[in-house]
Amino acid sequence: MLGTLEPSPVVTLNEAVAAFLAEGGDAGLELLESVASDLDHYHYFHLARADMLAQTGRADAAREAFDRALATCDSEPERRAIRRVAAQRLGGSGS
Repeated sequence: MLGTLEPSPVVTLNEAVAAFLAEGGDAGLELLESVASDLDHYHYFHLARADMLAQTGRADAAREAFDRALATCDSEPERRAIRRVAAQRLGGSGS
């Protein structure tokens, strides 16, 4: 409903996460593609995409998305959290 009342790329990002949880990775990833250019410098976009890719078995693409999340994040505590999530999803020490 929010997407109808207040459409924005960030609202679509949130819809994509909900679609992923409800319907599976491809549904979420399709929605993310529609806002990829708008959110290319938003680390939460890349983190959500990386998580979806990792959970759908696309490790190489997930690793690239985790790297992009790290590259677009300015906060060291958040960068540490991204590395932890990457390590959990991909195994090993992460990106």
